[in-house]
Amino acid sequence: PGCHEAIAFARRRVMQREVDLRVEASDKSGCMIGHLYTPGGDNLAEELVREGLSKLHFTADRYANYSTMASLETAAMKQRKGVWADYQEPTAEELAAKAASANPESVKDRKTSFK
Repeated sequence: PGCHEAIAFARRRVMQREVDLRVEASDKSGCMIGHLYTPGGDNLAEELVREGLSKLHFTADRYANYSTMASLETAAMKQRKGVWADYQEPTAEELAAKAASANPESVKDRKTSFK
C-alpha cells in the first residue's frame, strides 16, 4: 500500500464534490495548514489515517485533533491496515537502543571555548 491507494481513496471521497476547507494555521512559507471535510462531514486526513493510508507527521502533536489522529493510527497499526500491513512492534532492546542514541553520553565530554 502506498501513495496510489491513498490518492484513489481521496479521489473517491472528494473529486468533483463540494468540500469544506478549514484553515488552522500557515507555515513560514505561507502554506496553509488545515482540514478538508468531505460532503458527509468527515475529516479526510482522519479517514486516511484510519484506513492505514497515511501516517502522522512528527509535528502533528501541535494541532487540536492530535489525540484523535494518534488513536486512529494506533488502531490501524493493530489491525495491520495499509502501510501498517508489515509493521513489527519494536522490541525492548530496540527501544532501549533508540533512547540511548537520542541522548549520547559523548556530548558531556565535549569541550568548547567561546572567546
